[in-house]
Order: sequence, then structure tokens, then C-alpha cells
Amino acid sequence: MRWLTGGMVLDAAGEQFVRRDIGVEGDRIAALIPAADPAAADEVVDLDGCWLLPGLIDCHVHLTQPTDAPDPAASSRRSDAEVALFTAVAAQRTLAAGITTARDVGGWNYVEMAVVMRSTPATSPVPGSPWPAGCSRSRRPRRTTTPACTRSPTAPTR
Repeated sequence: MRWLTGGMVLDAAGEQFVRRDIGVEGDRIAALIPAADPAAADEVVDLDGCWLLPGLIDCHVHLTQPTDAPDPAASSRRSDAEVALFTAVAAQRTLAAGITTARDVGGWNYVEMAVVMRSTPATSPVPGSPWPAGCSRSRRPRRTTTPACTRSPTAPTR
């Protein structure tokens, strides 16, 4: 089992953040307890001072469209292949930001669906991707590296 220890999680019933240890088996949370007693063979990730959130949902994204282009019409001259590569990178960037489910509302010739439906971790156009680019499946992706966080002694502000 993998233990994420010392992190602060939201207790929705108590409407406050509390320190909890999280036990993970495979890709599922198996335990959420005040203090774990890991076995010698267990992996332990120290998250003391980190704030843990579930995968976030973004209901309005434009994975196929560059939003920083000075001339939006210029992007309309891209080939479907260029759009597919841009979409894969945008999806990976979205996942890296903690968003595990996204609703793309600005598609392009159904290219974004081709990226999702044809990608696997092994065939993703984004090197090293732990997740099919742009995919929004019910199963959360597995992390392949130790998560990073900004350590803070206080709770995030609203």
C-alpha cells in the first residue's frame, strides 16, 4: 500500500481542514485515517504541510484553441494534425494543473475526440503522459511521480 501522510484534507461534515493519512491501493483510496501505521513494505509519501484536493472539474475549456494568439483567425489555418498535437499538449497541461475531468466546449472537426479515443499512455502524443491526452473517464489517472505541493502553515483563503 502507498501512504500519503500528514496532508490536510477537507472534512466536509465538519466544514474544516483536518490532518489525515491516506492509504492508496492501486488507483483507489483504501483508507482515510488520523494516523497511519504503515507496514515496512509500504511506500510512504510525506505531505506534511500540503493541502490535498480531489481531482478538479473544469466545465468550460477550449483544448483545441490557443487563447493567447494575438490574431484568433490565424489559428483557423492550422491542419487537423497541428490541432491534434496542440490539443494533446493542452490536455496534459490541464491534467498537470489538477483537473482530471474537463468539458471541451470549442472543438475542431472532432479532432479532440480523436485525441481522446485513440490515446493510451503508450501512444499519447505527449511524451511521458501518465494519462490519455484529453480523456475524461470515471477512473482517475495514476500518478507516476511523487506529488509536489506548496507548503503552507495556513489554510487557503476563500
